[in-house]
Amino acid sequence: MGSSVLKKQQIRFKQLDLPHSIYKFGGSSLANARGFRKAARIISQQLKPNDLVVVSASGNTTDWLIACCEQNNEQFDFLQKIRYHHRAIINDCFIADQRQKLLDTLEQHLNWIERHLAYSNQGSFKNDIIAFGELWSALILSYLLEHIGVPASWIDARRCLKVLNINEQISIDFEQSKKYLEEHLKSRQQRITVVTGYIASDGDNKTCLLGRNGSDYSATLLANLTTAKEVKIWTDVAGIYNFDPNLSSQAKPIEKLNLSLTKTLALLGSPVLHQKTLEPICNSKIQLSIGSTFSPDLPGSKICINDGFNANSVVTHRNGLIEFCFTLKSDIDLHRLNKQLIIQQNLNNEFSLLLKHGQRSLRLLVEENNVKQWQQTIQAIAQSTAENQSTSTFIFEQKRVSTLALARECSSNYEYHRHFFKTFIRERKLDAQLLDLEHACVAILPQPEIDDLAIQCFDAWTQYTETIAVFLLGIGNVGATWLKQVESRQGHSFQVVLKSNSKTLFLLDSQQSFDTIDNSSEQLVELIRNAPFKNKVVIDATASSSITQSYSRFFELGIHLISANKEAASSKQELLDSLHACAQDHHCWWLQNATVGAGLPINYAINDLLSCGDSVTSIRGVFSGTLSWLLQTYDGTRALSELIQEAKALGYAEPDPRVDLSGHDVLRKLMILIRLTGQQIDQSDVTITPLLDASLFELSEADFWQQKEDFDRDFNRRWQKAKNEGRRLVYQAEYSLDKGASCGLVEVSESDPLAQISPCDNVFVIQTSWYQDNPLIIRGPGAGREVTAAAVQSDLNHIVSRINAVSQK
Repeated sequence: MGSSVLKKQQIRFKQLDLPHSIYKFGGSSLANARGFRKAARIISQQLKPNDLVVVSASGNTTDWLIACCEQNNEQFDFLQKIRYHHRAIINDCFIADQRQKLLDTLEQHLNWIERHLAYSNQGSFKNDIIAFGELWSALILSYLLEHIGVPASWIDARRCLKVLNINEQISIDFEQSKKYLEEHLKSRQQRITVVTGYIASDGDNKTCLLGRNGSDYSATLLANLTTAKEVKIWTDVAGIYNFDPNLSSQAKPIEKLNLSLTKTLALLGSPVLHQKTLEPICNSKIQLSIGSTFSPDLPGSKICINDGFNANSVVTHRNGLIEFCFTLKSDIDLHRLNKQLIIQQNLNNEFSLLLKHGQRSLRLLVEENNVKQWQQTIQAIAQSTAENQSTSTFIFEQKRVSTLALARECSSNYEYHRHFFKTFIRERKLDAQLLDLEHACVAILPQPEIDDLAIQCFDAWTQYTETIAVFLLGIGNVGATWLKQVESRQGHSFQVVLKSNSKTLFLLDSQQSFDTIDNSSEQLVELIRNAPFKNKVVIDATASSSITQSYSRFFELGIHLISANKEAASSKQELLDSLHACAQDHHCWWLQNATVGAGLPINYAINDLLSCGDSVTSIRGVFSGTLSWLLQTYDGTRALSELIQEAKALGYAEPDPRVDLSGHDVLRKLMILIRLTGQQIDQSDVTITPLLDASLFELSEADFWQQKEDFDRDFNRRWQKAKNEGRRLVYQAEYSLDKGASCGLVEVSESDPLAQISPCDNVFVIQTSWYQDNPLIIRGPGAGREVTAAAVQSDLNHIVSRINAVSQK
């Protein structure tokens, strides 16, 4: 529709009070008098004057009317069913004059149908006969609304929904529909208007049917025409489910799902929505939702038209399909046949699924009750092709099949979905054709019924996605050691689903890689975002500042985080505060026990003291396992530079050992502990003196090592002085409320707790309001792959316990 036309239509409607909401009630919702009363109650409580209600035919009325049009001996039996059904509803809902008036109208309509069924050319009246189903629903509901005090009227949609019927292809005439709709709405201001769904009329005022789920389509069309704000489809289920609720009590309705997943479910034959229902609102701000007439207080399902992301997935299947397999001789033939079949799909308006499979192959899946019609269509296409060419351009065969699909919201980074689905099919040794759609993995199975298989798939998918998924970033010293520790233990309540280095993401299943992807920060976040797991935990075992830049995005996605990486925890106070706030806002846990003290419970100790009402007044200690090892191992017989290289080889030192020697690693740990006490601090607030002369750290790494003879000699001189005085050299970190914070090489007495440690040990001397005269001392290994990996596992255990506790509530 052109912008100028739309602008004129908006001006035309400017003087009218247009509907804010459009509610549609399906046949299952209006199947009996109780359903009509429930619908009327919902309308009276939730809608306002000028809103619209679209209705389907009651219960099985449409099927009965179609059966009446078939030339057989049961025509009038079905007509009698229709009579009894609607008389029962009217008698139950109304009394006195209203009841009689409706019964008389019903009888007039049934008499008209009987007369026209007697004609030999009754096919020309078929659509008119079928249209009575919606007409009766609209009439009964509008009378019922008036009966309970809601001003209401009804419209036969054939008077305002106009279609263009060209070669049996129906399209909406928006210009004419707007024109006629305006006329009817003018005379129905300040009241609820009930509109017949499913039916429209063409330029000759002939009745046209809008096909499968046509009443839903009517509702979204009217929303488009009137620029309504919302459409709500009321049915007998509480929304769109992640599996068939009739087959599993574990199936749950999805509260929010994006348009892409909704379209895919419609494409795969969802009984809730049809593809064409979505067309009128795809490029609008109209809110589409689904609710249960029988449980109106439940949230139902909302369709996010803007394709918002919620990581939803649905296991869906269809039984009893017929598959037509087409093999084409050329690409041109493939394109031509594909186009012809799409045209026939649009004309048919019933479920059909057209798939490309292989280089020159098409698969058309249709419902078994439509197979004769499709056989005729295919034969007609084949005959038409043969008339224009000397040989047939395609051959086809047909067989009975069912489909099983795993539909998802994401269109990229769905490797976990695909791996699960293929593994599920392969492990059961099923003879299946596997196909990838943009938003679904599909299996076509040569079986007429697969309910049991679908249940197995849903149960397996639920178990797979409900595992606590761990994404390990960094497989260097700490990460690789942690993985080995995990592999050596059994019975985990978590699953490692990814490991990565700086170049590659390895996707894992049972510790085995099933796919690899080039690593980048954006790719990493998107992959984790789209991973289908309910609970996700990222372990940052890197020393990378670029990874920490993704922390806020992890939290925004509801992902818990364990940091062995000190970069974020020791960053600028403002940035750290924002990260903590982001984690809290999105209900994420962020644990950092491995950033200080390796496996020692220093973080937990400080947190526990504060939570009990104590306050920390000072902290001092040896915070670097690397410097502890160096200073405790050094005895003057070996050069310091030699010991530094050995520490690096043993995994005690950072990848660039100058980080340890400079004192910056100690500074970061001190900042982390000070912040744990509730104090704010930045690096500029800490006085730091490196282990070696500061000028050495301005050099390149290569030039640094060129100076080793000089710094070996200088260090030995200082060490010898301390030894001669009966003292020990330690690299101390210190903080107190009155003195501030500092890091540097100091001499301490042999009796000082900082001197009474073994190589690699850390020691923390903590004074608090309660531990003032006799400080709390925590001492133990503070460096090494194993103890740091154990600290990571300790944090993971805490998060797993919290997740399980929340899940059990």
